[in-house]
Amino acid sequence: METALSALRALVRVASSTVLGLLLLALVVLYLSAASVPPSAAAMAGLLHTAPQALYAHGLFLALVGLLGANLLLATGLRVRFDLPRLGAHAAHAGTLVLLAASVWYGTHRLAGQSISYRTADGWTPVRHAYLDDTLILTLRQGTERDVQVPLQPVPDDPSLLQGDPWGRGLLVHRQSSAFAPAMQLAVTDGNDVQTVVLSPDIAGRESLRGEDYVLLFRPHLSDEEARELFEGDASAFSFDAGVIVVGSQGQAAVVVIRPDGQREVHALQPGSPTEVVLGGRAVRITPLRFLRIPVFTAKQREPESRFLLPYDEFATPGLGALVTSEEGPASMGELILSRRRVELPGELRLLGTEYQTYPGSGIPRDYVTRVEVDRGGAVEREVIALNDPVRLGPFQLSHESWLPASDPQMVILSAATAPGLWAVWVGCALISLGLPWAFFVKPLLLRRGGPEPERSEA
Repeated sequence: METALSALRALVRVASSTVLGLLLLALVVLYLSAASVPPSAAAMAGLLHTAPQALYAHGLFLALVGLLGANLLLATGLRVRFDLPRLGAHAAHAGTLVLLAASVWYGTHRLAGQSISYRTADGWTPVRHAYLDDTLILTLRQGTERDVQVPLQPVPDDPSLLQGDPWGRGLLVHRQSSAFAPAMQLAVTDGNDVQTVVLSPDIAGRESLRGEDYVLLFRPHLSDEEARELFEGDASAFSFDAGVIVVGSQGQAAVVVIRPDGQREVHALQPGSPTEVVLGGRAVRITPLRFLRIPVFTAKQREPESRFLLPYDEFATPGLGALVTSEEGPASMGELILSRRRVELPGELRLLGTEYQTYPGSGIPRDYVTRVEVDRGGAVEREVIALNDPVRLGPFQLSHESWLPASDPQMVILSAATAPGLWAVWVGCALISLGLPWAFFVKPLLLRRGGPEPERSEA
């Protein structure tokens, strides 16, 4: 019995030791430092850079924080007498414990991502959702009003695969063998017909845009032989005008117009600026909006046997359209898009106008101001989002992330994030801020008034 008690005392002495506390603190700092270096082991398919939710919820991190908290609790209870002079030490230790618990809660339950609004002829589209960072799902679209988000889970016996179940028959997605398909997003104006399209030679259904009597193609990274064939080859295969958009080695874009009679014209393209070319006897304006490198994933439906190309589009950008095709043709069961997980905001935000402000006499940016209407389920309020001046919508804080005025359609991207347990973080900081001055300044005064203090080991 005495041996067991001695062993227990030794265990408690070690568990409450300052050396163990410092070692655990060093391990926590080392873990957080290693986890903050991208890319993390939790990255999926090269699309995710860090996964803070997974890192803060990992068993190793939670164990380290739990052991550090237990060490501090034991050290405080066994080594620090509870009296008025030592009240500061107890407050600082209690604040540290609250801070540890609140930080873990904050890291494991925080949501962060982006919300997006597009400018249309009727104004800006309302903001109702946030697309979360470091998430990967399949968005199944069945009609224009219904979206079904299909979570992807790792396959136990093959870490290179993710599996989902959009139709009750299973879908496997190769996430580590993805390739990037070069693509270009264009605004094309043909008379009264204005459309935004994405062209890519590597995505089925996106190889060309066919007009009434012309065709537009995108051919990036031509070899010397392909370029020679394009500029000098036989054009008899074309029964109508063809506009071939090419990209040079320095990133310059141009459209090569090939006539059925063999004549060729070359027009330079500038991002965001329309270029007018004659195709099919009509003036067609082509505006390059952005170059894209779309990660294309191979997906296999278990039953029946069919394969799909799943380009990744985090916001399901207007103009990308139905992204999914199969080897046999367009998918018939619905539109699948590999994207980020979407959560609904507790209300609605509508943009009224945007203003990019610069300092007088210079182009140096001073502020970017967006006037918004916020509907929180009751009265609609008008507010302003500006630099360091976000808007709150339920638990989400919305602030500016980027503005793309040259895109078509124009878009404003807002950063959306929650801060769960932030009040507890402030409580912990307040306890530490009160406890440390008490321990360093008030405690010596109280001890001098009370005479010599009795000997006792304390931390």
